[in-house]
Amino acid sequence: MQVPLTRVLASCLLLANVQALANEFHPTWRPGSIGPKVSGQAAACREKVFSFGGLLGSAGSPTTDELWAFDDGRWTKVKTGARTPGRRMYAASAMLEGAFYVFGGWDPGAPGSGGTFKDDSWRLDLESLEWKPLAQLPCGPVSRHTAVTVGDKIVLHTFREKVVVCEGEVIREQSTSGEAPVGVSMCAAAALGADAMLIFGGSTKTQGMSADAFVLDTRTWAWRKLRPTSVERPSPRGSCCAAAIDPSTCIVFGGAGLGGGGYQGGSGLTPFDETWKLTVDGEECHWERLSVEAPLPAARVAASLSALPSGELLLHGGWSPSTKETFDESWLLNVAPYSWTHD
Repeated sequence: MQVPLTRVLASCLLLANVQALANEFHPTWRPGSIGPKVSGQAAACREKVFSFGGLLGSAGSPTTDELWAFDDGRWTKVKTGARTPGRRMYAASAMLEGAFYVFGGWDPGAPGSGGTFKDDSWRLDLESLEWKPLAQLPCGPVSRHTAVTVGDKIVLHTFREKVVVCEGEVIREQSTSGEAPVGVSMCAAAALGADAMLIFGGSTKTQGMSADAFVLDTRTWAWRKLRPTSVERPSPRGSCCAAAIDPSTCIVFGGAGLGGGGYQGGSGLTPFDETWKLTVDGEECHWERLSVEAPLPAARVAASLSALPSGELLLHGGWSPSTKETFDESWLLNVAPYSWTHD
């Protein structure tokens, strides 16, 4: 008996829908352990995540020079040698070959002093727990920048056409080509595989916000600005956090945009609790806002997002411009279903 073509097409469509449902990505947030109450960047190394320095509260609060480690589901304070990088906020950090690195930042100092912007770089040996100062950053003093481990090097985006590259104890500037995210600070950054760095969002020199995404190829040192193909996409925002879940995909959480009255010293910021998935395909990118059921982390800026071997992402710290609260509770996002659970 010959099966009508319409029935064949209907069966194919049903099969495609079933397969699509089987491949859906259903991440879930869950609260984790209590750690340092701080807003700042963290860096992951295998099973551990390290967090150094940061702001302990709202603007005007003290900064810290403490080092904390997340391991086996909990945070512990790490005691290092007597010499440390010193108190600071808005620093950038990354891991490379069994060592933890800190670059630049800002020490607010005494009220009204204007503080000190840092141009230093430090390496912490995770075996001896001794800090070692490295060369000064060739870009000069910098804060609100980003650092990402890409393959066998650390790449720093410092709002300029040139990037800074750290290879062990050698720190140098690297010229780039293409359309770069120049003049944009407080960006989210993540490594895409072993030879690419993603930059998203950030604050402009005129206190505006960006919704652009860029990728830097660290083989050719060429930037490309990504063209969004999805109707749904994040609004302009800065100070969100990001982590890759495969060589072409990352998760972006939080950040803040500007209300109708502008920046207003930070009081005009509108924080987000949105979780987005960004997929990069050559010159294009596709955004998807993930439907994540409660409980959810509170909206925040200046948090960290780090990939764990368990298949989860660790969100920690940050600050709410709305409530002025600095967070000490970690959250874990289960992205294990991103394996797409094929038969």
